[in-house]
Amino acid sequence: MILGTVGQTVLVEVTLADRDVAKFPRAKVIDSAGLTVAIFGLTARPAFPGLYQGSWSVPASAGHFTASFEVFNEAGFLTLSSHEPGEAHIRVVSDFELALKKLLAHQGENVRDEVLVADVGTGRPLTARRKLFATAADAIANVSPIATIDVVATYPGPTTWNDLVRTLAP
Repeated sequence: MILGTVGQTVLVEVTLADRDVAKFPRAKVIDSAGLTVAIFGLTARPAFPGLYQGSWSVPASAGHFTASFEVFNEAGFLTLSSHEPGEAHIRVVSDFELALKKLLAHQGENVRDEVLVADVGTGRPLTARRKLFATAADAIANVSPIATIDVVATYPGPTTWNDLVRTLAP
């Protein structure tokens, strides 16, 4: 699932199972009523064969959306290829809901903190990730986080920290 915020841009991507780099995928975004709200092509990423990406400007209202993918043989989107169509679910949240998730993530309930990089000499975390989960079972299993917060710390001395920056990861 892709999580987006009202009025922002989200990354939409599809990977072709056969890693074909010469196709032209297109995404059609539909709302929960089945109405088409956007259609756009995806661009190949040569460093990752078969990966195609595009950006979608999220509308001004929260809701559930589906990106349905079709793959074409040419840039004009005329002839469908034999690739299986795919889909991605997109949940768009309001600024209020996003702020609420940020607050809940710091209350400590259904949260998993992971040290990504530790100082070799002291073992103190330099970068970490905090994940917020809807349920305790998801937190224990480390599946389906509803929000991820990246943390960067700097230490001026052996017993204190100088800076602790937390940002909500997309």
